[in-house]
Amino acid sequence: MSSYSDKPKQRVIVLGAGVIGLTTALVLQRSGKYQVLIVSEFKVNPPSPSSNSTTIDGFEFHDPTTVPALEMASPYSGSHWRSLATNEDTDLQKKELFTYQTFMNLTGSDPSAPVKKIDGLDLYFRKNTNSNWHYKHVQQFRLLSPDELPKGIKEGASYKTLVINSPKYMVWLYDQYINAGGFFKQARVSRLRDLEDFESQFYNDGRNSSSYTSDLHIINCSALGSGKLTDVNDRLMHPVRGQVVLVYAPQVSRTVTRIGGKFMRYVIPRGDGTVILGGTHLAYDYNEKPDDETTAEILRETLELTPELVEHTSTMDPEARVAELQKKVLAVKVGFRPGRIGGVRLEHDKFYGKSGNLIKVIHNYGHNGFGIQSSWGYANAVYSMLQKSKL
Repeated sequence: MSSYSDKPKQRVIVLGAGVIGLTTALVLQRSGKYQVLIVSEFKVNPPSPSSNSTTIDGFEFHDPTTVPALEMASPYSGSHWRSLATNEDTDLQKKELFTYQTFMNLTGSDPSAPVKKIDGLDLYFRKNTNSNWHYKHVQQFRLLSPDELPKGIKEGASYKTLVINSPKYMVWLYDQYINAGGFFKQARVSRLRDLEDFESQFYNDGRNSSSYTSDLHIINCSALGSGKLTDVNDRLMHPVRGQVVLVYAPQVSRTVTRIGGKFMRYVIPRGDGTVILGGTHLAYDYNEKPDDETTAEILRETLELTPELVEHTSTMDPEARVAELQKKVLAVKVGFRPGRIGGVRLEHDKFYGKSGNLIKVIHNYGHNGFGIQSSWGYANAVYSMLQKSKL
């Protein structure tokens, strides 16, 4: 009996190397049915040991977020798993739950993956935890007792969540993809049709036309770039600005998310001693510079929610405790989520190539602030769409 490796593979070009593009490419490449080429101007690399660093309490920090923020959101993400799907959005629920289960499996099967299972707290200004669909599916869910609630919080819940060190996770995804036999080409394109110019990349390792079927598929995972591609020109795409503060606080071992107020506030340990404090959610805001007032608000409010951010300061007044936390700041970052009016675009498309051949396209972009926590679900949706494609 022949295996997939003996059969001609379908060629797939994935545009974009953010978390959606990398995860989609990895799922397709691992299937054995496709030979995947990622084309992207940027990818996340490990920080150089010779790059500028900040040292706090003996911890040397090299900034891993060197990709321009408006070009890729993924490395700027917190990131932890907490559903953003409404009770009515069953499609997103399925994709987030699939990703939750995949991450949970990774924590037990692959110690090299920068994904950790820890306790997570959700805190609410109003009582509404029973309306959250995902509480029925997460591990070790319980409601918090009144004496566990911070001041001003009406209700809270605890459960097992997952934290993903997003810059390291992006490097891990890329390595997994290359080790599975995937190809990568660093290049910028102005339209999907330009991707035809990279078909020769499929033959660089000595393969010939008999190695592949005649079909060429393109998976568009270009996020905010889909608003700039001349043959996509998606005017529904827009940046959603987020500002976060990265601090050194290795004693923090739980996520804390406050729902309600001007902005959602969150505390997300990355598993290496660094902790993300956030954040903001400002649609159509292109300002790449951090706002000092926002930084001060984030530090003050997250410290109220998570007192262990600074140790041995319980007798200090609030302003002095914030000043202590300020000493632990490693970086202040601004990122841009790929927002889209109407939600994610996940659908078939097609165009005729330069030689008149039909090229099939699947669009998979516009994941706003839930890209990482739904990434495996969307990647597998693309795989299913390719399997059923009748274009």
